[in-house]
Amino acid sequence: MRKLSLVMAVFFLATVVWGGEEPAIAIPLRLPKAKVGEWVTYKMSDGGERREKVVNIRPAGGDGNDSMITLRRESLVDGIRVDQQDVTFSLADILKETENMDLVASGTTLSWGKADFRGAEIDVVVLSSQIEGLGTSKSLMSDKVPVTGLLRIELDGKPFLELVDSGDGE
Repeated sequence: MRKLSLVMAVFFLATVVWGGEEPAIAIPLRLPKAKVGEWVTYKMSDGGERREKVVNIRPAGGDGNDSMITLRRESLVDGIRVDQQDVTFSLADILKETENMDLVASGTTLSWGKADFRGAEIDVVVLSSQIEGLGTSKSLMSDKVPVTGLLRIELDGKPFLELVDSGDGE
């Protein structure tokens, strides 16, 4: 599960530059640009739904270079909420933690791709890796997708988590 958490942690980066060769691939992630009220709804492979909404962003620390971002995460089964929790992230802590991530050592590869979002084709960064006990994981991300930038996660070519709706208000 360490590799799965590594892949999930990458979603919170502002930008990661990959490789020493030109052109470098940057992961365009959205959390640092998130605004209160933005929300996403994902369909899960088990038939459930996962919703995430930015409920609070406030300054943190004395230097003004950090923000505390609170996401409300809800899990639904057959339209009934079965879990809800508010999770608060320090953007500076996430960036510091992920600066030292070694994607090569983790077996993760990055590439560019295209995907459909709100009826338009957008550029995405694709992270691919082997996850022990689960198979091949492919995650598609773009800074065009609200909240964290996550568009879809596939496991062994099948959708595991897929964006079905998003917005910037209630």
